Amino acid sequence: IENKVSHVLTFQVFNAALRSDDELFHVELYRWLLNEKLYERLLNIKGSSFLEDFLTRGCTMTDNFQDSSRTLVMYDLLWKYYEKNRNYSSAAKILAKLAERHR
Repeated sequence: IENKVSHVLTFQVFNAALRSDDELFHVELYRWLLNEKLYERLLNIKGSSFLEDFLTRGCTMTDNFQDSSRTLVMYDLLWKYYEKNRNYSSAAKILAKLAERHR
């Protein structure tokens, strides 16, 4: 398959997958995107009712500092998610929490 065609097909399959209403499927897709470090692709997901919950749970589940790099990634993604969705007060709260950690 030509590279351009492959890219278009991948995009179409990805968008079809996002139309699923299966939360567990979304969680696994988000985990895969995280593991592949496809952060921008994750943040560019629009209209998902599951993404904010996933990011929020990711922050609280990693908030025990056992894996501080993962915790920082999750908080970083959460504030960026809020910023992209124009929820500036929530983004500011996350940034303030991150600033407190670096004192």
